[in-house]
Amino acid sequence: MPLSKAWKAAERNVARKLGGKRTPLSGSNSGHTSGDLIHPRLYAEVKYRKRFAVLSLMKDVEREADLENKVPIVVLQQANA
Repeated sequence: MPLSKAWKAAERNVARKLGGKRTPLSGSNSGHTSGDLIHPRLYAEVKYRKRFAVLSLMKDVEREADLENKVPIVVLQQANA
């Protein structure tokens, strides 16, 4: 699937799982919401990329936690926020 269609499919999939709909057009241009999904309670942005630094970090933490038979968690804190 071409990347231009893959991110739309990802948005549709997440919307279906959360009980919403994908926002047509480009966010606020649709007149519904500036988020990626139309939902009565949730504001969601769906990012579709080949790699996320957070995901690779989580995989590393999972591997290390498994060696110690512990539950892995990653805590993100933005500096100067």
